Amino acid sequence: TRQDLIEYSGSSYEDRTVVIHNGVSNEYSILENIIVKPQVIFIGSRSGYKNFKSLVYAISPLKDIDLICVGGGNFTREEVQLLEKYLPLRYRYLSYLTNMELNIEYNQSLCLVYPSLYEGFGIPVLEAMRAGCPVVAVNCSSIPEVAGDAAILLENGSPFDIRQAVESLMVTEVREKYIAKRE
Repeated sequence: TRQDLIEYSGSSYEDRTVVIHNGVSNEYSILENIIVKPQVIFIGSRSGYKNFKSLVYAISPLKDIDLICVGGGNFTREEVQLLEKYLPLRYRYLSYLTNMELNIEYNQSLCLVYPSLYEGFGIPVLEAMRAGCPVVAVNCSSIPEVAGDAAILLENGSPFDIRQAVESLMVTEVREKYIAKRE
């Protein structure tokens, strides 16, 4: 966001701006005795640059993986049609969750897929990492700074790349490697 401010408003802001990183609630943590379900979690708005369609296309061939969508408003008619075509009976919408409820969903999920093509920050990335939920995201805007090397960062968020990343996290050792990098 600071880089965007300087780019669009001029270099005079360079010496007058600093980045203050967001924190994340202590309610997000690794829970004991949680069984990881064959599900991928997606948080927030599903429109435009959020790249939701690529995620749906990506996990469609992964017949044992479900999609959990949290927030972002009810599914539109077009989204329901897309989901019914590519993920019939394999998707669920959860409207509002408390931090504690969302923490459980993160803990139960194979990974968070956050395929957004532009983000000012990306709080779900931090929440998921704190909860021990590996993250798959696109290597753009603020996400590399937020995630560091603790996430699988994709070059363009294509369905193929998302699918490969999700499949890699189905290997226990790979998943555990990303969980260990979260701190």
